[in-house]
Amino acid sequence: MKVRTVGLRWTAAMGAVGCVAAYTLLPSTANADVSTFTASAIAYPFRMATTNPTFPLGVPYEGYGPFASTNLTSIGAADAVAAGPYPGPVAVQGPGLVNATTGVQLPNYPFFVTAEAGEGARSVDNPFSTLNAASNPGVVTADAVLGAAFSGASANARSERLEFGGVRSTAESTYDILELANNIEIRGLRSVASAVSEGNGEAVTTSLLEFDSITAPGLIYQTPCALPPQLGVPEGQRELPCSKSEGLVLSFRDGQFLLNTPDGTKQAQPLDAGAVKSAFASIGVKMTYQEPVVTKDGVTAAGMTFSTDLPELPDNESGIAGVTTQVFEIGFAAASAKAQTTVSTFGAGTAPAAALTALGLLAFAGVARTRTNR
Repeated sequence: MKVRTVGLRWTAAMGAVGCVAAYTLLPSTANADVSTFTASAIAYPFRMATTNPTFPLGVPYEGYGPFASTNLTSIGAADAVAAGPYPGPVAVQGPGLVNATTGVQLPNYPFFVTAEAGEGARSVDNPFSTLNAASNPGVVTADAVLGAAFSGASANARSERLEFGGVRSTAESTYDILELANNIEIRGLRSVASAVSEGNGEAVTTSLLEFDSITAPGLIYQTPCALPPQLGVPEGQRELPCSKSEGLVLSFRDGQFLLNTPDGTKQAQPLDAGAVKSAFASIGVKMTYQEPVVTKDGVTAAGMTFSTDLPELPDNESGIAGVTTQVFEIGFAAASAKAQTTVSTFGAGTAPAAALTALGLLAFAGVARTRTNR
């Protein structure tokens, strides 16, 4: 018996056609990750603002030492700023505004450097500071140092893309020895803020504020001498063994003020923020403590401000009169990160692909058409 496969070539050809058709008409999809993001960071260890209602235009005189910021977005922004000393945006932009509106050529502020998208690294060195700003694909950085890197003040900011569409921002400010009004001295100041978003829109944040010591002449802390009447204790039984401490040395760790002895011989004792506020009020300084502020996109680290009123000026031709207030802000660090990644699916039309695929496979098997001859 002889078996001939009449039309085998035909069936194979039809099988190929069927497979091609099945492949062509199968429902097809294409996935694309679409990511939108913003990431920013700002750091400065110290800011002073001097205000008076009679200042020209009501603009405060301010100064930072030093300052760093970064900004990175999915719509093309990739900016970095480093400055130190930094007189604030109004003073820095002033020469350019005068040049544009009056034609009078004023020199740009020298202790300031910026880098925008695609500009790479830029730097400025001067007797007061070292400034670096860099804008590279997917990452922007700003670093400002007053004095030496390990003996002075610094501000660092960084914003960057991560794998799989996420973003991260970090900000850090430090000051080794900072002297304020009323002979307030702060040593070992450090503030940090960090925010990371992995593409789901939410940010994971961390922050830190710490300093080794704050001292000021005449700083006094007195423990209560009596229980408050609200407790309901009879008046004759409310007395407490109160004490008075002078020459305080305060530090701050893990979200807690600590009371140290001037010679450091005793273990630091926790002290609430209200008691610290009262201690500074005893030397004519208003102190405020701000807890960390956390949002869904970022965090501003804990910080402190000190404010004091200067003596009124005598009559003068400048027109400045009344009370002048100085506010000192220390240890600022803020970071935000927001990334949203979505998967888009694009589909082609559908067809009876399963039937065509089966037809192709059967044809390739050679069972579509045979004839037996003896």
